[in-house]
Amino acid sequence: MMRTKVDFLVGRLAKTNYKTFFTRFVPAVVDPELFHQRLTEKNDDGEPTALCTISDEAFALLLLENSYDRWTDLYNKTGEILHQQRG
Repeated sequence: MMRTKVDFLVGRLAKTNYKTFFTRFVPAVVDPELFHQRLTEKNDDGEPTALCTISDEAFALLLLENSYDRWTDLYNKTGEILHQQRG
């Protein structure tokens, strides 16, 4: 099922969509390796380490909102999910 931009923009109100957003888009902003490292880290007090800042989450949402139409257009033209390219 393909989600629309609005599905993601409702944020934490739609838990399934938010989980997809948080596991797919936020790591790209934070740095995927650092994000996954933080999933397993614990602070000195035994609490989980924060995965990202509020600003990271807001920036990922802004990127999603501004780029969603372009990404879906690329997907519709190629028929596949394009992976991030660096350099």
